[in-house]
Amino acid sequence: MEQNDYTFYIISNFLNYMDSIVNLKKAANYEGALQITSEAYFQLLGVDSLLLNSLEDTDLINFFSYNGVLNRDKAIIAGSLLKNEGDIYRIQNNLDESYQRYLKALQIYLEAYRREGETHLTGFFVDVERIMMRIGRYELPMAIKELLLDYYEKEGHYKKAESLLEELAIINNLQQYTLVQGLFFYQRLLQKSDRELSTGKLSREQAEEGFNRLVNRFKQQNIFQ
Repeated sequence: MEQNDYTFYIISNFLNYMDSIVNLKKAANYEGALQITSEAYFQLLGVDSLLLNSLEDTDLINFFSYNGVLNRDKAIIAGSLLKNEGDIYRIQNNLDESYQRYLKALQIYLEAYRREGETHLTGFFVDVERIMMRIGRYELPMAIKELLLDYYEKEGHYKKAESLLEELAIINNLQQYTLVQGLFFYQRLLQKSDRELSTGKLSREQAEEGFNRLVNRFKQQNIFQ
């Protein structure tokens, strides 16, 4: 089977599994949905969610990579299956298991989002927002916050990106790297049209204020002197 045919075979099977999982969830057959999800892991990825959850960040991404190139389709499939498991465990009030699945799904989605390469499943990136609705109130790992910052900016969620940037600056104790990152961020925003900024819930005046605020922080640290 050629690579393209194999890819579409996997994606077709994945979508069929997702239809079954959704229907079982609607019927409140959560154990059945978990069983189908478990089967999907093995059939589509050759792994189970317990192994995925046990992998460290780098190992997790390497698992779906070949010669350093991430297979974005497989990563998105893994993120979707983990997210659906998280949904089911949340409904069952198993919040620890739910949180772990959501967190891994978020990491995989964000890594797949920022990587280059072909994918046929970009529509599933909307799950990032859905996952954040579930676990956004919890303290997230720094690595995920950095990925989220990139995601929010590229998706045009400028107010969310600004808020996260401020949070990272405080966490990093206003280190030079974070401040430089912030300056470049505001410079990119100031190249946007007023309409684009407004759609992202940020005004030009707010972007200018943010830029000037960071410049003043640089001056306070004698970086420009």
